[in-house]
Amino acid sequence: MKPTYLLLAACLVSQAQQVPTGLFNLNQLDLHYHSGMERPVDMAKWLDFAVKDGRRVVALIDHLELYRKSSEAYEKWRTERGFEARYPVGAAGHTALFADFDRAAKNSNLIVFKAWEIYEGELDTGIEEAPMRMVDLIGWHISPNHGGKPPDGKLLLRRVAQIKEIQKRYEQLFAEWQPAIEPRVDSMLITGTTATVHGHNGGWLRTMAAGGSDRALDDTYIMTLKRRGGTWNIFRLQWTRNQP
Repeated sequence: MKPTYLLLAACLVSQAQQVPTGLFNLNQLDLHYHSGMERPVDMAKWLDFAVKDGRRVVALIDHLELYRKSSEAYEKWRTERGFEARYPVGAAGHTALFADFDRAAKNSNLIVFKAWEIYEGELDTGIEEAPMRMVDLIGWHISPNHGGKPPDGKLLLRRVAQIKEIQKRYEQLFAEWQPAIEPRVDSMLITGTTATVHGHNGGWLRTMAAGGSDRALDDTYIMTLKRRGGTWNIFRLQWTRNQP
């Protein structure tokens, strides 16, 4: 089933079952907004397009495999397609892209997540872990490399199992650190049952590993809270590491 059909089915089920709506409508969410090497205009205009089209939550995403091209192959590919964006290949490109994403996250009209889109076959051949640790979320794209046939349930279940195994590695990452966070609230806006808080997190991540080094924290955050009954609950929390 194509993603468009899945989305349509989800909308119909939601209406039929009268599922309560959340803070955002479906048409305000876009978790697949290509904003890297395939971006046709500069980032400011690209974000402005999203806002004018009604989006409020976006995942800025790019294909990880594009950064494995040679410099010559990349420039030829980029020129042929007329893309405005230009990034280095390799790890330098990862850094430059996510610096742009971090700046984009300061847009007051959007809640921004940073993401990679990765070819599903890398679950078999091996993943590139370093850039995967830079993101808020990862999308695994299903390739047409299945003899022209859509993926069946057996393949999808195998992919889910592989992804869950990878997730365990990242859960271990958090187990290796003891947070000693010093939060600061810089501003707060309350509208009805929704509150938006901007602030800063300082302090340290204390290592739990023998011989490890503590990590200083210097993050700017935006937090959205939703009041249910008499209690305020965190609905969305996003943070960006400040540039040194």
